[in-house]
Amino acid sequence: MIRVLIASPIRRRANILQAFLEGLPRLDTKGLKVHYLFVDDNDDPASSQLLTDFAKKHSTATVLKSSELFTHRTELINNNNHLWSDALIWRVAAIKDEIIARAVKEKYDYLLFLDSDMVLQPPTLKHLISLKKDIVSEIFWTDWHHIGHATPSLWNEDENTIVKKSATKNQDKYFIRRELASFNSMLKIPGTYPVGGLGALTLISQHALKKGVRFAEIPNLSFNGEDRHFCVRATALGLELYVDTHYPAFHIFYEELLQTLPNFIKYGYREQDILLSGGDATNPPLPLKARIKNQLKIHYKNLRGCYYYTRRKLFAKKRRTTGTKLTLMMMVRNESGRYLDDVIAAVKPLITNAVILDDASTDDTVEIAKKALKGVPHQIIQNSTSHFAEEYKSRSKLWRATIKTNPDWILALDADEILEKQALAILPELLKNPDTDVYGFPLYDFWQPGFYRDDDLWCAHHGFINVLLRYQPKFKYRFLRRNHHSSRLPENALKILPYCNYPLRIKHFGWLKDEDKKAKYERYLKMDPAGKYGSLAQYQSILDEHPNLTKFEE
Repeated sequence: MIRVLIASPIRRRANILQAFLEGLPRLDTKGLKVHYLFVDDNDDPASSQLLTDFAKKHSTATVLKSSELFTHRTELINNNNHLWSDALIWRVAAIKDEIIARAVKEKYDYLLFLDSDMVLQPPTLKHLISLKKDIVSEIFWTDWHHIGHATPSLWNEDENTIVKKSATKNQDKYFIRRELASFNSMLKIPGTYPVGGLGALTLISQHALKKGVRFAEIPNLSFNGEDRHFCVRATALGLELYVDTHYPAFHIFYEELLQTLPNFIKYGYREQDILLSGGDATNPPLPLKARIKNQLKIHYKNLRGCYYYTRRKLFAKKRRTTGTKLTLMMMVRNESGRYLDDVIAAVKPLITNAVILDDASTDDTVEIAKKALKGVPHQIIQNSTSHFAEEYKSRSKLWRATIKTNPDWILALDADEILEKQALAILPELLKNPDTDVYGFPLYDFWQPGFYRDDDLWCAHHGFINVLLRYQPKFKYRFLRRNHHSSRLPENALKILPYCNYPLRIKHFGWLKDEDKKAKYERYLKMDPAGKYGSLAQYQSILDEHPNLTKFEE
């Protein structure tokens, strides 16, 4: 049975602490052996009494007085903010490190650090454990300055930077604002995402604990807050940090928020989330499809205006912003016995027509495509000889044939790529967005049935592959002359047109079979021996005998 220690240093007002303690028994712990460890650092006797009462009701709870560990301190918390001195921060860090030492000594499988102003949704703990990550936090959103604008409990660089500086170098403030809006919108979709920093609600595996994660100050680092030093140290130790967004927590940052806690307990959403999703204080939120639709509307509103004041302003007046017809654009070659049937079946309910280029197949690929597309208007063009050694020629030819059909949107999929099931609900809404012309989706390289490869060389799922484009008749598109790994969409479109990264996942099956791995390994090294178009290290890793694989959850 998995053993979990839920722990927290506690110095909290009684009303907030009571809500925190009442939330713990609501967690689903079936199949887990859960213990609690609280370090009582309260000045308020009422708060200390709440901890004592909790320990009496729960035999697995231990309460330690901070005076047993450290000298007395004073912390001021008012109703508008948390006021911390350096001494207080490192005192909390020392308490947390003492908790880590006890968790290691008592051989817990997981340690959940939980701030005492958090209330979790019941499935949260078991879900975080199921992810099998060394360090993962559940997201929460906080209006830190009481101005009606909540931000997520994470960062990607430095102390609080969410959009990486490398992605915004030499860009104006409107571009940065758009990138931030796109990232925050992604976090509203249930998923598990790599990040640079996290805190307050963090699950740590035994492996990470033994490896040496701690909250103590790193002497040559000036970042404020023990969580930042924890995250830097963890990354330096080779541990990855993740934030999960399936079960957002409730952060009682202000006492007034206690008024909305009943809604969260009843529905699993904060009041503002209920209103955002189309519900109200007495009715539950709308189904997933409707929530996504409403969230996208807000996302588009956030993005609106950013585009029109960038260096792309001149083209803005020429943009087409309406139309939802979707054209499938695909290049195929010798797909018999592979995945073409399933790829087309998955996207067939979404498309209006299709344009296929067959690169001189020597099997019945064309017949397979015609049969799979039955009932959908389509055009299949064929190369008499293969242009595989000069891929950009085929990509350009396919593009020219596709735009002759005057499409509204183009979905550029390869013959071994399948969109996840959520696409049926999400994609039609994306096509209605007037402020985006290019969408990027994460791509997962499946190495075995149900498992994708996940390491430093195979990490396309940590980024976004541009596959969905609104066709602009007045824009001059251009492909680069790349013989290998040529872009499926014109490169200049990806740099000029307004875009959005969205976490609709693509399942790439091109590496599933051992014979495909071997054939691609040999072909890549033959066609690109100097690594001009790709990574030689990645090519060499194709035949790794023990790659790191992660289960794909859909």
